[in-house]
Amino acid sequence: MIRPWQYFLGFVVVMSALFMVATFIGACIRTKFSTHTINRWLLKYDGWRGNVIAALIGMVTPFCSCTTVPIFAGLVETNVNFGTAISFLIASPSINIAAIIFLVALFGFKIALGYVLACFVVAVLGGYIMGRLKLKDQIQRTFMTLSQQCQVRNWQEALQLSFRYLKYFFIFLLLSAALGAFIYNYVPENIVRTMTANNSLWAVPLAVLLGAVIYADIIVLLPIGYALLTKGVNQGIVFSFIIAAAGISLPSILMLSKILKRKPLVYFIAVLLSLYMLLGIFFYYLPQ
Repeated sequence: MIRPWQYFLGFVVVMSALFMVATFIGACIRTKFSTHTINRWLLKYDGWRGNVIAALIGMVTPFCSCTTVPIFAGLVETNVNFGTAISFLIASPSINIAAIIFLVALFGFKIALGYVLACFVVAVLGGYIMGRLKLKDQIQRTFMTLSQQCQVRNWQEALQLSFRYLKYFFIFLLLSAALGAFIYNYVPENIVRTMTANNSLWAVPLAVLLGAVIYADIIVLLPIGYALLTKGVNQGIVFSFIIAAAGISLPSILMLSKILKRKPLVYFIAVLLSLYMLLGIFFYYLPQ
């Protein structure tokens, strides 16, 4: 049996190495993108094509210092279609290159692909639904504008940036690995099952609601999700919690309240939580 310190140390080493590789790749890609480039691309598309393009860009484009919410505000301010901008807003925090690498390493290619496709579908559908509701007149004009990103011009600067990212996230990696090791080694399986009502389907919406009030990066959530899966928690419950915690949070809702009026904000939360619950139910019934 793996000892607690071995589990913890192994996770820290593997996660740190994967994080460096992923952020370096992301930073190299960043040399080819800017928010102005994204804005120019998204202005070209409307309807479902815009939702697809925005979701893809949100999933693969790494950003440096700005959050997704100010970028979303800038897209709307510069007349990008509202539904298109929503797809970017949903996809960007839910999945990224680092998370994809972690997903493959921890869960295997099949589950990783399923999760990525699910995030993509949620982003496209969420943006399309919000776009069809014709809510752009419910936007508040705010001080938030499309922000300049820190420039990464070559692979040396990309490597420096990946080290800075690792330094910033290392404490979170340690905490995540520690919590995962604790669950894996010390929390009895029957307790975990009791907390999920013995893997009841009703645990899916509860997991989504719990995730929605937690602020955490998806990279931090994955080791915890891995530990829960090893304890026999249904993957639908685990993944609905992860995607909700990564994709929506109280801080982001508070920021969005400065951009969206009450009606579109309530619609956005309702649509996103509904899609997350449907995603969890889909994974719930998939063979593990």
